[in-house]
Amino acid sequence: MALAHPLSVPVSAVPDLAIQWVPELSPCTASFAPFTSLGCYNDTGSDEDLPMRSAANQYNMTQEDCWAICKGNAFRLAGLTYGGVCYCGPSIQVDQVDSSYCDMSCSGDANEQCGGSGYMTIFEDTTFPDAAGLTINDYTPIGCWADNLTDGRALGYPQDQLSGDTLTTEMCIQACLDAGFPYAGTEYASQCYCGVVQMSDTYLISSTSCNTPCNGNTNEICGGGGAISMYECKELESDQPCGYVPPPPPSSTSKPPPSSSSTSSSSTSSSSHHFATNKFSEASVFFIDEHPSAPNDDIHELSHAPNDDIQAPNDNIHEHSQAPNDNS
Repeated sequence: MALAHPLSVPVSAVPDLAIQWVPELSPCTASFAPFTSLGCYNDTGSDEDLPMRSAANQYNMTQEDCWAICKGNAFRLAGLTYGGVCYCGPSIQVDQVDSSYCDMSCSGDANEQCGGSGYMTIFEDTTFPDAAGLTINDYTPIGCWADNLTDGRALGYPQDQLSGDTLTTEMCIQACLDAGFPYAGTEYASQCYCGVVQMSDTYLISSTSCNTPCNGNTNEICGGGGAISMYECKELESDQPCGYVPPPPPSSTSKPPPSSSSTSSSSTSSSSHHFATNKFSEASVFFIDEHPSAPNDDIHELSHAPNDDIQAPNDNIHEHSQAPNDNS
């Protein structure tokens, strides 16, 4: 399905997503559903079109290679331009054009199209849920997380277009929603970050570390020093991330449903995370029971560790705003 509604953002509303503080993760090597073509789009010459430019070799690129890169980095969209430059992103921020403008063959497979000069072929991972109609209320607080990391930030896309002097939780979450990011986080009263994954070396810390009121609303908490108040929208995440294994078929042996009393008891005792009714207020302190009766399934773990082996972009790779050298 083409994303013509909430994940298509007017260019005038696009933040500077090109600034990213996360390493590129490994391509997905497991089997996954093929991406679907959404058509040909303008390539404005800015990394903001799709924010993550892959360091992979643009001179030996196929559509499938780019899909695997974006799948491994948990992005909804993959884009190819100039015959082999691969980009990934969470939302479409440019205008669609006639398919005839995407007229360059892929450098790794002459039978495939990989954008054009100033134009990008964009593909969608259809294992993501439909994002129509989502609001900031679809984001759930998931606690206070460490952000004093050695390998990037807990969430990699700062929203510097927002005013830190007036920042609120709602403002930050709205910015992340508008750009299609499933994670939003506030830090040190004035900073907002978005992400498609949590960095693998971040970890849940005590809620007392997130103790700084938001500059724009002192009744809300916006993280702390080296601590980020984080929110997650599962409707903006793939139902089948890289490495997904389909559940086994149902057993032919059926069990009687549990009694209403046991069901109520189980649901009451199994929850180890608690939030106040107003999930964005200062009163909504996140905590973990000292003796939870069941593991916590709510905290989203990163399924891919950063790939330490990914090489830095080749100095010979052309800038995004120009086509590869025909003699290459």
